[in-house]
Amino acid sequence: MRLGSAMLKPGLLRADTIAAFQTPTRLVSGASTTYALGWTVTSVQLAGEPTRLVSHRGSPAGGTVSLMTFPDFGLAMAVAANATDAKGMAPFGLQVADAFARGPRLSSVYWPARRLTHRIHATNATGRTMKSVRGFLEDVLK
Repeated sequence: MRLGSAMLKPGLLRADTIAAFQTPTRLVSGASTTYALGWTVTSVQLAGEPTRLVSHRGSPAGGTVSLMTFPDFGLAMAVAANATDAKGMAPFGLQVADAFARGPRLSSVYWPARRLTHRIHATNATGRTMKSVRGFLEDVLK
């Protein structure tokens, strides 16, 4: 998460380094790619608006991890599962990101990897803990 947060504003990383991570490379023909120095750069819908998603996914032995950053919203999240090549992580991550984009800012989120889309642990700015994905999303969208 530290790297994801650092990719949102200069500090740990210089502004030109952040730009290099978030700028898709160009082919010799001039065509743009969706790849930027190890990161995938795409456009997704958050809060009904197109926004950039800068992400990196990996599958270490026995697990799957995705670091998703949304620079236009100042949002970074890590999604992890204890299953190799876990499916459904990106759609779930986008649902949670959309809830953040639409709702109040939360101070921290932890989503245990035991079962994909079954449990998350989120603490909002008031310290209230929410345990189910549905409850979390409903609470944030109120």
